Amino acid sequence: MKNKNYKLPNTIISKLKKYNDLCLASKKLFFEIEKFFHDEDMDIEYFIATNNDDENNTEALTNISYGQGEIEENIKEIEKVYLYLKNKQNRKQV
Repeated sequence: MKNKNYKLPNTIISKLKKYNDLCLASKKLFFEIEKFFHDEDMDIEYFIATNNDDENNTEALTNISYGQGEIEENIKEIEKVYLYLKNKQNRKQV
């Protein structure tokens, strides 16, 4: 019996390549966002996970990464935590 050579359809190969390009671009953007918060002296964990402590935090950046929730609501949540942390930093400087 002769083995038949199978090959992925070119449309799928093209989509896989496009998907790879989008993933790489997404990763690059995430690192830029992470660098912004690092430069602001803020731990990225405040924006990707919620903790049970008394700190203000959100999962909004994780939600964006997974395409969950409304983007405007996620941005508002990130901004709320950012402003909280910025005000906290300013109080320490006084």
